[in-house]
Amino acid sequence: MMLITELPRQQLCDFIVEAKRATYAATESAARVASKSPQSNNYLFERDPFRYEDQYCGEIIDVGMETVWYQAIPVWGMVYRGGVHEAYTHLKQPLFSFLKEVLRRPIAHFPTRGPEEYKRGNLLYSNRPEGDISTFQGSETVLMDGEPACYRRYVGGLILGQHNPDMRLL
Repeated sequence: MMLITELPRQQLCDFIVEAKRATYAATESAARVASKSPQSNNYLFERDPFRYEDQYCGEIIDVGMETVWYQAIPVWGMVYRGGVHEAYTHLKQPLFSFLKEVLRRPIAHFPTRGPEEYKRGNLLYSNRPEGDISTFQGSETVLMDGEPACYRRYVGGLILGQHNPDMRLL
């Protein structure tokens, strides 16, 4: 049985940034794959020795999970839930377009969602992560003209199991 005891922090973070930019947040056609479950959206990105998957369900309010494998062993994950406030559902396309723009700009050493703050026109994004890439939680909001239009909460970190029970980030 192969054991992973150390994982380079910067290598993991760099891969997560690359994967996020190539999947849901992509400007071009994303690395979308066939749905694993009915009514789900699935994205896949691989660069040896890493693999990234993002699966979510929902359109206006969604719930999803991102997972990263290193040498075929799951090592990192994040779950999330959020969406568009009811008064703004008619604007979901431009709001999600803005959110994709934001998600292409994650914090390099803590790539959970977007930057701490990003503004374009009448839209203001804010991200409040707590912890570090190994264990975290946070929330994000998009304000339109100063009013809450989108929200999301997330939680995640390292995954430890029989192949990496004592793994740590370098």
